[in-house]
Amino acid sequence: MNRPDWGVDAELDLVRAEGLALIEQTPNASLHTGMFRGSGKLLRPRLLLLCAAYGAETGAKPDWQRARAAALAIELGHLGSLYHDDIVDRSEARRGRPSVHRRVGVRQAVLGGAELIALCNSLMARLPSAFAREWGRTAVWMADGQLRDTENAGNRYVSIEAFVKMASRKTGAAFELAASFGARLGSLPTKERAALLRFGRHFGVAFQLANDVQDFYTTPHDHRIPGNDLRERVYSLPVIIGCAMRNASGARLRMLLEDDGRVMGEDQLVEATELLVSSGAIERAAEFTRSEAQVARDALAGLSATDARDALDSLTSSVLIPYVLVRNEEMRASS
Repeated sequence: MNRPDWGVDAELDLVRAEGLALIEQTPNASLHTGMFRGSGKLLRPRLLLLCAAYGAETGAKPDWQRARAAALAIELGHLGSLYHDDIVDRSEARRGRPSVHRRVGVRQAVLGGAELIALCNSLMARLPSAFAREWGRTAVWMADGQLRDTENAGNRYVSIEAFVKMASRKTGAAFELAASFGARLGSLPTKERAALLRFGRHFGVAFQLANDVQDFYTTPHDHRIPGNDLRERVYSLPVIIGCAMRNASGARLRMLLEDDGRVMGEDQLVEATELLVSSGAIERAAEFTRSEAQVARDALAGLSATDARDALDSLTSSVLIPYVLVRNEEMRASS
């Protein structure tokens, strides 16, 4: 086999085609089509399909039709949640375009996100009942993680442990679900399924923490406004770490982030970012990211050597580790 993803790219093309066909039947097709086309690497569906491909490579016979339906359901649920997340976080842009609520208003964005989540639920209902039950539990965890995140917006004193737990529920749960579905549909035994679930959970947390680091830096290839989370007083892991420092940098940072109910000014934003870089808070957040990514990779160690396993390992390396390292080195060089 010469393709590292063992035919997964072809399956992803089918997921895209099936998704667009489904979206075109909705009342808000014009709203959703551009966002779905811009889904990029489809990481959650890719993870699901790679887990199923691992089953195929180790002698099982995956149910590819159900795997595509499950992959599409997870992506539609994720996309709908982004509409809502962007409203809560007051994000200006998403995937290189103005965020949905900036283009069509909050009311339409809320309804559009709910429509995509309803499509997700519809697809889940067509899967075996065990899948629907697992989706239900995961949806509750994700909602709880988002709620905790929202409740702590502007709170500089959340513990690192509590923050990582929120990330595990808000983001890690969806990747774990993708791994679980892929392993089930790949007809894998219990031990291998458990390893892939562990991979998915820690990959998801690392992915979230990497996004937290990236918010302080951008390149021409990134479709985001740098510092948006901090500007809107959404305090991510680097900020939590920086505010916990018992030194002059930590004290100054806590003073800068004293919430007076207003969006942070640009001068405050620049100084706060410089403090996070110079104090090492962003580097420490990057270390947490690398640690979670390594736990994910370690979970693969007990699996048979296959192209799909190697593709999962490569996914972690290419998406997460250099993703943080390169940006962090450049931030240090420019500080």
